[in-house]
Amino acid sequence: MGSNWSLATLARDRGASDDQVATWLAQSRARAELLGTSLADLPPRPAGDDAPPANVEYLFAEGQRLGRELATRHGPDHAALLELALKSNLLLVLYEPERRIAETAATAITDAAERAQLPPELWKPLVSTLADQLSDAAVQQAVFRLHDDMDQFLAGTSQSTRGRQVSR
Repeated sequence: MGSNWSLATLARDRGASDDQVATWLAQSRARAELLGTSLADLPPRPAGDDAPPANVEYLFAEGQRLGRELATRHGPDHAALLELALKSNLLLVLYEPERRIAETAATAITDAAERAQLPPELWKPLVSTLADQLSDAAVQQAVFRLHDDMDQFLAGTSQSTRGRQVSR
């Protein structure tokens, strides 16, 4: 849920097709419903190129609400999975080598991954990429790898954990 939702939110104002955004949102809303929650409508698109990114503010505000709901309904690990998805996707648009965002994101991702009790081999490659201050392209590749690996991991976990839903 968190990965597709945050990706749709960020990509909508950055040239993603309306069809792709709609697909990501539909998938996210279906997962939100399974988890007993819902997603607020996306904020309006900025009026011009110089408009502030309302989508980032929306993601933080809505992410906090969703995180509280997931923690209450399903436990803190679910809230941590949402945080990990959201903050890693934010790197796709905010990361620049040698900026403090890399250190801040690495700390947040590590904390969320540990709270979710995820194996380090899932998330440490992204954290290492951030620590090494590699290129935007390397960070994007590491984010997408994290999300692909998480999808596989959570699919295996949800199959072995009867009745428990995951917030991916």
